[in-house]
Amino acid sequence: MISVVLPACNEEKFLPRSLDSLCRQDFGSYEVIVVVNGSTDKTALVARKYPVKILHCEKHSAFYARQIGAEAASGEIIVQADADTIYPPDWLSLIYADFKRQPSAVAVAGVYKYADPP
Repeated sequence: MISVVLPACNEEKFLPRSLDSLCRQDFGSYEVIVVVNGSTDKTALVARKYPVKILHCEKHSAFYARQIGAEAASGEIIVQADADTIYPPDWLSLIYADFKRQPSAVAVAGVYKYADPP
């Protein structure tokens, strides 16, 4: 099982594309945990439209939101995500494969590309 922790503060505009991409992962067993972090927009309402676990973080900080999500995670692997990011369908499969190839690994990182860089 993989747990994806996604802090979200005022992300109603970006969250649908991010959650659409996360809900289309080709990996079998995973959960998505959205931690609403001080939002004043409709971030929580948007998140409720998806099959995700929704938590709230009182302290306005991505650090604390990530920690709350990690503590609630059921997965053996905890993946940190961002609400304004679109993930390829094999993202979780690739992460899992990295851990399988290197069983002593405690963390992995990857590259990212901006859609519309300045």
